[in-house]
Amino acid sequence: MSEQNKLTEKDTLVQSLIDDLDTMRPFVLASKKQNAELRSILRRMSDYLERLQALPFIPLEQYRQLARLLARLVDAEHGSLLSPQAGRAISNTDFEALRDHVEARRRLFDQSQQDVPLLHKIIARCSALIGREIAGDDDIATKGRALEMMLRSHQQEDRSMRNELNDLIALLGSSLKEMSQVLSEVGEESSELAEAQKMLSQELPDDPKEAKRLLERAREDIVAAGNKVVEANSAMQRQMQQQMKQMSELSEQLKAAEMQARNDPLTGLANRRRLAEFLRDLDTETVSFVMLDIDFFKKINDQYGHDAGDEVLSDLAEVLTGCVREGDMVARLGGEEFCVVFPDTELAIAGELAEKLRMAIEVHEFKTSAGSIPVSISLGVAERLPNEANSAWIKRADEALYQSKTNGRNRVSLADRA
Repeated sequence: MSEQNKLTEKDTLVQSLIDDLDTMRPFVLASKKQNAELRSILRRMSDYLERLQALPFIPLEQYRQLARLLARLVDAEHGSLLSPQAGRAISNTDFEALRDHVEARRRLFDQSQQDVPLLHKIIARCSALIGREIAGDDDIATKGRALEMMLRSHQQEDRSMRNELNDLIALLGSSLKEMSQVLSEVGEESSELAEAQKMLSQELPDDPKEAKRLLERAREDIVAAGNKVVEANSAMQRQMQQQMKQMSELSEQLKAAEMQARNDPLTGLANRRRLAEFLRDLDTETVSFVMLDIDFFKKINDQYGHDAGDEVLSDLAEVLTGCVREGDMVARLGGEEFCVVFPDTELAIAGELAEKLRMAIEVHEFKTSAGSIPVSISLGVAERLPNEANSAWIKRADEALYQSKTNGRNRVSLADRA
């Protein structure tokens, strides 16, 4: 039978007793009018029943259930006192111990009502400082385990960051050494650089704040040293620019000197030195040499002046240069004597080329400051013989030139091959 049914049955039975007592009382009192004790008994019975009816009815099983629930709130030792056992009552000593224990637990529960929310907040703040979040609906144990894992991970990240910082410091040490070398090369010194090197050679402090302060001081010293390096670098660049300028000027001077050493200053043609180099470097077996000079050049100088004579020489050099082929060499040997070298050219072809040169000079109008001057040239051509020395070869061309002069000038003569 359920507890609710039992409760309903109790009320019904008590009410029935009261009703029956009310029914019986008039008859009993009527038959026993003189019995005051009986009236008092009936009155007390009615009163007891009414009071019984007013009392709450709690089944024993419900008391047992409450005891089992309360036993879960205390430890094993005191929880056993709440276990209902037939014929066994709790002694005063045990009851006092149970009461003290329950009071201690109550105070613990009261304290936990204050501590648990605070602990939730502390865990939330700690996770926020790490930069992570913990679910707000988890219990304390779950949050605590999550915070522990976060702290372990943060510790590993901190260790990794320290390793990276140490690697960076090692790289900085190498760079600072190079900076120190640069400053030393330009005669500069930096106390800030030395201080930074000293600080970075130490182990980073475990305290993050101390480590940060150390790196900040090192950074300031490095910046100061870097400014000196920049200034030194600027000075070095200025020095290098000055040296480059001087080297460039010297190079131009060397080029000019070399040009003068290998070229005729008046006409710009190759001189005897450059001609000798050209002949030495020839790698062809067939080559012809043309020796030429200006007819009656002394009369030109006497009649028009040496300045006009120089103008004739310069103009002649331009005509010769414009008439030869690529790879041919035109040189001034001195005074009015010139020569042309025709590589890969046999004597007959060289004679034809020499004739073209003669005709070009003959038809060219030589305009000078003293007026137009008629100019002609005489030429001698020789092809180099196998294993013939350059001196012998050039001498044969010079003899052919002498032949042209002897035969009336303004002509081309070919040297004999014998």
